[in-house]
Amino acid sequence: MKITKDKVVQFHYNLSAADDSVQETSRKGNPMLYLHGHDNMIKGLEAAMNDRETGDVFSVTLAPEDAYGAFLPNCEQVIQKKHLQGKRTGSRVWLLPFRQIKACVRSPLLRWGCLR
Repeated sequence: MKITKDKVVQFHYNLSAADDSVQETSRKGNPMLYLHGHDNMIKGLEAAMNDRETGDVFSVTLAPEDAYGAFLPNCEQVIQKKHLQGKRTGSRVWLLPFRQIKACVRSPLLRWGCLR
């Protein structure tokens, strides 16, 4: 069955860095699930999924514009660490399960660059 608009899509993925090291995977849990064609997925990945068939295996490299947008270096947001959910280890908070931001803890505040 082809992936087209209004189809529910379920898939496993590996998110890799430029050096091909796996940064995140769905293989140890449930697959990702979304409704195709309704902007429920980052646009570059949804476009790459269009017209794929059940069982297809492929890789795609996305430009920032096709993923979460360009990094905005002058945009900073401060959130108290106590408001973040994740695994706590000493003064660090590990944000789970996604790695959409890079964070540096400056106790008791967390600072990072914003993504569009």
